Amino acid sequence: MAGHIHAKPPKRERTIDGTTYIVTSHFKQTGSTVADHIRRLIDTATKNEKIKRIY
Repeated sequence: MAGHIHAKPPKRERTIDGTTYIVTSHFKQTGSTVADHIRRLIDTATKNEKIKRIY
């Protein structure tokens, strides 16, 4: 894809009791953000009347 920068996935190494664990992660280039997820959680909570409005 032209114009996209592909970074190496984050990598973390930990040694526990002599054993080294290597953990990597990757994320989809397209998808929802944390703000989108929180907005959906609030919408769902208010639709289910879990959050009461006080006026």
